[in-house]
Amino acid sequence: TVKQSAQIQLLAQVAMGQYEMSQFRVFGAPNPDTDAHFFLTSSITDGISLNFPRFRSNEVDAAVADAISTDDATRRDEAYKKVNKILAEQLPCLWLGQDVWVVAARDKVGGLKGGLNGSVPGVTGRPWIASLWLSK
Repeated sequence: TVKQSAQIQLLAQVAMGQYEMSQFRVFGAPNPDTDAHFFLTSSITDGISLNFPRFRSNEVDAAVADAISTDDATRRDEAYKKVNKILAEQLPCLWLGQDVWVVAARDKVGGLKGGLNGSVPGVTGRPWIASLWLSK
């Protein structure tokens, strides 16, 4: 049975673990550190949890800890490859698609910064308005 809910009610139910299936647009940050709380064991609580499926993995926790403890890009990449492999094998979440964002502006608009991977820095296709400026 599909049950519609107001977004705030849906978010609360999922964060409390009171759901069977839900859909969200998350896991899109250019820097995976930003999304780590969604699958870390330490994010699981008796009440509200951002680790929605309450997925527990000491291997994921260790790999994320390794990734966030270094600035070495190769080491971070290898650590997050471990995380991806575990998530792909154990499927606490099922990724059904990926949003593609485009931000375009005239040459005189400044302050549009791309992520390290060339994407928009964030999980939406909008820039931070406070960082924008216009040249004459």
